[in-house]
Amino acid sequence: MDRASVTSGAAFKTAVRGTMILVAIFVLASIAAYFYVQREMLGVLENQIAEDQIVLAQIYQEGGVTGLVEVIDSLRHPLGMKFRVVGLFDANGQKLAGDLDLAPDLVGWSSTSLSVDAAGVPDGGAAVNYHVNRSTMDSFTLVVGRDQSLVEVQLRRMLTALVLMGVAISAAFLWLGYRASLYSLRKLDRMAQTLDLVSKGDAQARLDVSDQNDQIDRVSRAMNLHLDRLSALMTTTRASAAAIAHDLRTPLSRAFLAVNRAQTLLDKGEDARGGLDEIEAELTRLRSIFDAILRISRLEQ
Repeated sequence: MDRASVTSGAAFKTAVRGTMILVAIFVLASIAAYFYVQREMLGVLENQIAEDQIVLAQIYQEGGVTGLVEVIDSLRHPLGMKFRVVGLFDANGQKLAGDLDLAPDLVGWSSTSLSVDAAGVPDGGAAVNYHVNRSTMDSFTLVVGRDQSLVEVQLRRMLTALVLMGVAISAAFLWLGYRASLYSLRKLDRMAQTLDLVSKGDAQARLDVSDQNDQIDRVSRAMNLHLDRLSALMTTTRASAAAIAHDLRTPLSRAFLAVNRAQTLLDKGEDARGGLDEIEAELTRLRSIFDAILRISRLEQ
């Protein structure tokens, strides 16, 4: 079966258009979901950072800069595994304590790549993306951040899942459209085969009608009614033709016999006028039959 005929079907074209609309809606929904989930997960990090800032602010109020420096230095992980980064800087931007050599230029919330000074690591730590907040306490600058690698991993997983879901849904839509178009094409091919049989003289051939009662089935049912009428008309026509042939046969036979009798009389040298009159009468009867047939044809028209 020609695949081009299947893909040109109305069902497949509708599936393609529906898939395009679905993909557009799915992309917009995925973008909205991505930024929503990103905002929610960063919100969780911001809540954790805010809690750290509150605790450090209380330490600063109770123990001053010295106590704050001691606490911040105690937070440094010996193996350099930093899910949290803290940096304390003086008014000149000099590092007093923490994991950061330099304070981020941005004030407030930001997501940035930071090179963490991990304890026990000679060359320092690798650059990692952190979600940080920069705030001030008197003349000091406090930077607190959380590693957002987990957020990025979860977002990548979500994007992968959304892409796979979109591809699967689109493929399912196109497959359903292809199957529906193929089903319709097969039914149309059977219709064409049946009509070809009818055109070759099989008056009993009829279109298949399934139990699904779809559009093609309704058309097939209507066409079967027309074929029934056509078959009945052909039967009537054959009967009429047989009747006309029977009506023509009698006067033709009589005229033929009259011609023979007239020929015999002429051969004997006798008067054949009576035979000619008989021939004329039979031909007049034939003409009246043809006139009746023509009148019936005009009335039917």
